Amino acid sequence: MVHVKPPFFRHVILVVLCLWLAFFLRVWGLDFGLPYKLHPDEDKYVDPALAWHTTGQMELEFINPPLFTYALTAADWLWFALVPFTSSEQWVTGAYMFARLWSVFFSMLTIPLAYAIGKRLYNRQAGLVALGMLSGLFLAAREAHFAVNDTAVTFFVLLAIYFSIRLSQQGRLSTSLAAGASVGLAMAAKLTGGIAVLSLLLAHSLLDKKKLLYAVLSLGVALGAFLAVSAHILGEWPRFVEAITQHLEFGAEGYKGLRMAPMTGWGFYGYVFGWGMGWPMLLAVCLALIGVAWRRRRQELVLAIVPLALFIYMGGQKIVFARFLLPAIPPLVVLVAIKLVALEKRWPFWQRHQGGIWSLAIGVLLVQPLANSIWFDHLLAMPDTREVATQWFIEQFPQDTAVVRETYSILPSTVFLGRDWPYKLHSLSGSDQLEGGVDRYLAREAELIVLSNFSSGRVRESAAEEEMRLKQLAQLGEKATLIEVFDPYVANYDGWLYLDELYGPAAEVLQRVRAGPLIKVYRLTK
Repeated sequence: MVHVKPPFFRHVILVVLCLWLAFFLRVWGLDFGLPYKLHPDEDKYVDPALAWHTTGQMELEFINPPLFTYALTAADWLWFALVPFTSSEQWVTGAYMFARLWSVFFSMLTIPLAYAIGKRLYNRQAGLVALGMLSGLFLAAREAHFAVNDTAVTFFVLLAIYFSIRLSQQGRLSTSLAAGASVGLAMAAKLTGGIAVLSLLLAHSLLDKKKLLYAVLSLGVALGAFLAVSAHILGEWPRFVEAITQHLEFGAEGYKGLRMAPMTGWGFYGYVFGWGMGWPMLLAVCLALIGVAWRRRRQELVLAIVPLALFIYMGGQKIVFARFLLPAIPPLVVLVAIKLVALEKRWPFWQRHQGGIWSLAIGVLLVQPLANSIWFDHLLAMPDTREVATQWFIEQFPQDTAVVRETYSILPSTVFLGRDWPYKLHSLSGSDQLEGGVDRYLAREAELIVLSNFSSGRVRESAAEEEMRLKQLAQLGEKATLIEVFDPYVANYDGWLYLDELYGPAAEVLQRVRAGPLIKVYRLTK
């Protein structure tokens, strides 16, 4: 007798396979760069948690709320119990790997939550499609590799949307309070997470006016949850306001005179959608949003309002990074899943050929992001150009060699511990690169200058400053001898340097043969 597997069993198998794929794409290459500090922001979250356990002190920032740091601090009780602290590279490598796993954890939590939203708004099949597509998207998998707060805020924003949708359907006070708490936690993970309040308010507007008190209580819970996590700002409120004001000024006016993209912020984030989700997926998102606007289904508006508002707000800023858009990705994927399943229900031909058409549709939507994700992970599993260049430098030059190096080039510090290299080092920041020309460093008896395109390749907003940058680089080419190049790109690549590359391969991922910056080593001659 032939036993046919029930649809529910096949459904469970597909869920498990998708989650396995998601986990694989998020942990492959997770040890990249360690024990060196190659990611510029991880120490802002990991080091305070480690310091709490090693020194009993924790320094918190105002512009980066502490929820993710607190999560790492709590989790590190287990790490310190299993692996007692030693001041060694091996120990900090393990500690940072452990911290990165918590970013993976929040990213993985987001996937079944997308399933739950799809199921609640339409049916179980929509949930499965959303789960499958989100498992393979490049931007979501990329950001999960970094021990920073982006996957945490994405989870709590989506959780707030989930409870807001439930609120619009059920109108219960408990659901309203849960939605408010989620909004507060999203903001405590990252200030822009507070944008989830729009879903909350929209959901309350769909309720009976007699339940207006629910909205007041929910907003109170949101504020309480934020302050409970970020209580340190209460004691230093003026500094908090100053930090927020400065950050808003950077967003409106730009950061240190840099031109971060060759297009407007909205153009940049449209481009991020293109490479982070895939261009076919972006087209599907646009069509889905048109469908929402056309039919005006209120609960779908509760889902769509946050990513739309985030795109509009972020697009008006001059500081642009792809990770800022991450919370917009899951709700948009759920929306596409709902529309695809609805299209299947209305199209008899699709219903008659479900297997073939679904395979084709999912394949078209995921082929680009999967290719990006797999190659990204492959690159992270290899030594970064900074690691390769550092090893070469150690082998080529004796101790006490006098070298001028740009940030993001050779001889990086060790995470948490720091490290003193046995060389006479002069470090160039992004603000003083080659200031005074080559002669300044000849006077200091420097023997070598090491440049990184992550520093010297940053385009300036001011035409005069950009002209000066190019002039300095040309002067270096004339007065110094190029002795070695560590090129991570394919031959003849000459794309714009988006600062997302500082964190890991991004839009240009398929144009790379290795992670890291383009590094050039020059010998100075008098």
